[in-house]
Amino acid sequence: FVFFFCFFFFFFQAEDGIRDLVRSRGLGDVYKRQVFIEQKKFEEALNACEIALRVAEEISPRPLQKIAKVHAKKGNCYLQMKEFDNAIKAYDTSLLEVNDPAIKKKRNECAQLKKEQEEKAYINPELAEKHREEGNKYYRDGNYIEARKQYDEAIKRSPQSAVLYVNRALTWLKVLEHAKALQDIDHSLKIDPKYIKAYAKKGNIHLQLKEFHRALLAYEKGLELDGSNKECLEGLRRTEEEMYRTPPSEDRAQKAMQDEDVRLLMNDPRVAQMLKEMRENPQGVKASNPDPFLSKAIRTLIAAGILGMR
Repeated sequence: FVFFFCFFFFFFQAEDGIRDLVRSRGLGDVYKRQVFIEQKKFEEALNACEIALRVAEEISPRPLQKIAKVHAKKGNCYLQMKEFDNAIKAYDTSLLEVNDPAIKKKRNECAQLKKEQEEKAYINPELAEKHREEGNKYYRDGNYIEARKQYDEAIKRSPQSAVLYVNRALTWLKVLEHAKALQDIDHSLKIDPKYIKAYAKKGNIHLQLKEFHRALLAYEKGLELDGSNKECLEGLRRTEEEMYRTPPSEDRAQKAMQDEDVRLLMNDPRVAQMLKEMRENPQGVKASNPDPFLSKAIRTLIAAGILGMR
């Protein structure tokens, strides 16, 4: 109790000390800084904050909470003025006085706004196209590192281009960075869900990784958009050839079970009953089944490495 009494006594004493000094110098507008901000009178608000800080520095002991609050007000003012560097500086100064989580959050939000502003200002589709062309030249020459650097710059200049992410994915694929390649492909499809080339490349990557069930899904999605796409048709053919001649594998099966679609399929009562019958009467797995659902399920489980053909 004594601790809290002393804390609030000195807190309000510090506040009163600032007010008394301000009033004694005829600086009543200092406490209108929030009003100035709301009225978008930013210069007046900043001037009031500076006066308050000078007055506060004359008080002993230093009223840390109040000083931190004034610096935060400066940050808010600069934030509304879209002067993000000054806002971040003010928030940082406030945090040096008092490590307030709310101010830290505000500071991080300001930093994100600054980043977005800089990225937006950097966008230039014409320069992006030049970097893409340079990247293509390096790619054709087999210099995949330099090609990727050019695509990196092109993406910064045109971040909503689905084509650029596929181009960069191909450079990752050349150095066997499959995870990074897939990440770029997925981002490309997020930008343009109808980009058939991205589905084809996605299928190719999964095929290389022997993730046949994922390859099938990618090629089939591409063919839903264009049933005559040669790359998807050829990829689908090669996938079906490999998955039927590749024996089931525990590693492949465990990896496939990480996919929600495969887990749901395994938990389906119709599939569970089919697998039970196969265990009781092991005559091999037939790829065809009169039931369209079970026929597709068998195909998926073979592709996933869970079932094998005899």
